[in-house]
Amino acid sequence: MKKKDREETAHRAPQRSAFLSDNEAPTLAALNTPALRHERRTRTVTELTGADPARIRTLANAFIKANDIDLQRLRLLHARDDRAALRHLAHRIKGAAQMTGDAQLSRLCSVLSGACMDPDNQDLSLDAIVAQLDLALREFGDSCRQMADDVGSR
Repeated sequence: MKKKDREETAHRAPQRSAFLSDNEAPTLAALNTPALRHERRTRTVTELTGADPARIRTLANAFIKANDIDLQRLRLLHARDDRAALRHLAHRIKGAAQMTGDAQLSRLCSVLSGACMDPDNQDLSLDAIVAQLDLALREFGDSCRQMADDVGSR
């Protein structure tokens, strides 16, 4: 190596990896909190309604009503092990999830649908999927209630 090349190399800033270290990289869970999911849902519903408070409240209340019914049906159909009806319900819930930009709820519905289509698949525990979907639906309902309350207090 020539003297000039050594001098240029010595004055360069140390090269950093293009990847973040474990200490620098935020965890996926930190990027997907209930508060952030609520914020995304609220932003999506606000866009869908043209930011009209009356329309936001109406849509949020419609989601609350449908969500409460879906949650009861999920529990009932799971107790009956009615996989065909569970699959249909998952498809219905997924539509509302996609309408509000709720990717987590949408993914859970897809997983439930897949588990219902392949009951012999040991990797997909229907009980675990339904438990996670139940939790996600309760969060979705709470988020819609908060949306309706927030717009009602304006």
